[in-house]
Parts: sequence; structure tokens; C-alpha cells
Amino acid sequence: MLKMSAQRGDVIHIFFADGRNGMIAVQSRSVFAFHFPPDVKITRERRRQEKLINDNQK
Repeated sequence: MLKMSAQRGDVIHIFFADGRNGMIAVQSRSVFAFHFPPDVKITRERRRQEKLINDNQK
């Protein structure tokens, strides 16, 4: 089991042994518990959070 916390904007890439892949896009801060076979590769790509307020709106 892999336990991972992720923040908004992070992307979790999943690669299966048969060549298929998938992606989980995180919409809000979360904690995940993954249960996959050992031949599945999981990587995380951390992305910078988008600015909700532009500089000219302050």
C-alpha cells in the first residue's frame, strides 16, 4: 500500500505493466491510499498553484 498526500494542481501518473497508463488530477488537498500490484509504477508531478487573484485586481 502506498499512502500519499497531494495538493490542488498535483497530477499522479499511473503506469501499468501491460503498457496502459492513467492520470489522476487533484482538485483539492487530499490523502490517497493506493492498492496496486508491485509491477504498477506511480509517479507524482507537483504543479504550481494558479493565482486566483491577478496582480491588477488587488
